[in-house]
Amino acid sequence: MVRHNSRLVAALSLCILLTLAPAVRAADETKGLYQKVLRATCWVKVPGVGTGSGWVVDLERKLVVTNHHVVENEDKVTIIFPVFKNGKLVVEKTAYADERGVRGKVLDTDVARDLAVIQIIDPLPEGTGELKLAADSAEPSDRVHSIGNPGASDGLWVYTSGTVRQVYKWDWHHLDLAKKTKTFRKAKVLQTQAPINSGDSGGPVVDDKGHLVAVTSSSTMRHNDQPVQLISTGIDVTEVKEFVQQTVRLMDPKTAADFVLRGERLSERGKYSDAISDFSAAIKLDRNHAPAYRKRGWAFGCKGDHDTTIADCNEAVRIDPDDAFSYENRGWAWEKKGDLDKAVADYTKAIQLDVKFSRAYNNRGIVYFKRKDLTRALADFSRAIEADPKNAVAWANRGDTHHDLKDFDKAIADCTTALNMNPFLTYAWNARGWAYRDKGMQDAHIKNFEIALEYDPKNPSLWVSLGNAVTFKDQWKQAVAIYSKALELNKNQNDAYFFRGSALEELGRLGDAQNDYEKAIELNPKWKDRVKKQNRCFLKVTNQTAETIRVYVMYEYLSDKGEWVWHPQDATKTFWKVEPGKTTLLLDDNWKIECRRCRIWAVGETSGTTWNKYREADWWLCPKDGYLAKNKASITQTFSK
Repeated sequence: MVRHNSRLVAALSLCILLTLAPAVRAADETKGLYQKVLRATCWVKVPGVGTGSGWVVDLERKLVVTNHHVVENEDKVTIIFPVFKNGKLVVEKTAYADERGVRGKVLDTDVARDLAVIQIIDPLPEGTGELKLAADSAEPSDRVHSIGNPGASDGLWVYTSGTVRQVYKWDWHHLDLAKKTKTFRKAKVLQTQAPINSGDSGGPVVDDKGHLVAVTSSSTMRHNDQPVQLISTGIDVTEVKEFVQQTVRLMDPKTAADFVLRGERLSERGKYSDAISDFSAAIKLDRNHAPAYRKRGWAFGCKGDHDTTIADCNEAVRIDPDDAFSYENRGWAWEKKGDLDKAVADYTKAIQLDVKFSRAYNNRGIVYFKRKDLTRALADFSRAIEADPKNAVAWANRGDTHHDLKDFDKAIADCTTALNMNPFLTYAWNARGWAYRDKGMQDAHIKNFEIALEYDPKNPSLWVSLGNAVTFKDQWKQAVAIYSKALELNKNQNDAYFFRGSALEELGRLGDAQNDYEKAIELNPKWKDRVKKQNRCFLKVTNQTAETIRVYVMYEYLSDKGEWVWHPQDATKTFWKVEPGKTTLLLDDNWKIECRRCRIWAVGETSGTTWNKYREADWWLCPKDGYLAKNKASITQTFSK
């Protein structure tokens, strides 16, 4: 029998308890923290956009914070809070299928900070909490906790913990391949190594006290356009605090500056009518508020009212004659109205006031390009790039100008730079594609548009460009399929009808080609000048037999008197020899045979075999009333084994 020392056992037990106690307390504290944050967390559903996460910042005003990229430019959202049954949290997404949630209205967004504030319209569920904002930013090595609703998980209210790596100012872009958008961001961010996924966006990141230190924004960073793993970012609390304070103030604007700020935010979301109302309210409060006139003018221009843009910018210039933006806005309006001289004058004035105004240089370059003054256009695009090397539009425009100047290598280089910055610039893909073609690089020409469509597969213009590319390799059937894809995406894509008609014409499908030409002209009369009514076709013969054949033809042609005449009277006296595997265009006395119908047959020189299908019956090469086409079609009669 082994005897135990009771004092030793007691001492060991006490040591174990003392060792485990902190871990137990920490686990209990984390559970308590999770429950506290959970009560203020929500699932955000945005029709037509997707889902994300959010959290309550102001219980009294019923305000929820999420990311701009969660709500984008939508007004109405659905907010779902955690559901409990028998005191237990329901986490399965399928259990929330019938959960209607509460209605929310997007009050404000800040694109640069990637933040949005939603106001809940309906009563909040009982027990909903709010999160306090931390007094200041977190610091490296601080522990943080987050709750989100990742799309990759079948569960909701997913907890994640991590450690702060750093907090710093960051200027970045958000590239959304699914939505084909590139958005520029600039904010102070908190960086952790915590795993974050799509759907977590907008969720709260809190410290050990449950105070919010960041809003989850993205799961990965990009460095030199390459993804960096194990780094997640959130928008820092200092940005959140300032944005929420602004939003609350803008809920009931009092000053002209408040109305202008709210109008700017509305313009960013494309809510131009509402923005115009706010800018007008600012002007009513302060008749000499130049930015209010300028920004209202811009909003009117975005609605197509360029006359009012000019009138508002006139007022802005009168109040502040040194405001370069007012001249630039007015120049844009003149350009839209087609008065290029006044557009150049205003862009020039904007540049005089701000010699580093990249957009003004670029816009003036566009006017010069329209005027075919390529030397000046090139100089302005170069100045725009010098003033702002990240101006992808200027790089693309300069590349297009290099192409028109026949400097294809520089065109390719500039367009490539633009596309590395923003792969959704359709005209950069087009300019680079044509530069490849004009260098004789047909495979690169085709590949250019294939890559473009990987980024933007629902862009009908890019499908048309790809169709045009394959026609340079005489791939007519493939071109027809590609143009048809463009028309599936946009049934009113007039150039797709025209170019598909061209491909069908090459394939000899004259009736189908005419239908496409007629549709193209109906949608855009400019195509009428590219086709004309044809009433004859050139005649070709293909020999797919194993021997040389003699081909006999009697055909109907249009005489100088405008009469249809058959020739020759005796077709048995003249024949054409066609060797096996050859195709030949038939010539009569060194003239191409042009006819609308003919009688044609062949005899094998070796076997004496005859092909008589159209010896006694007319073969109509084209419709009796003619056909629309770019050129006379070449129709082939094939003799087979």
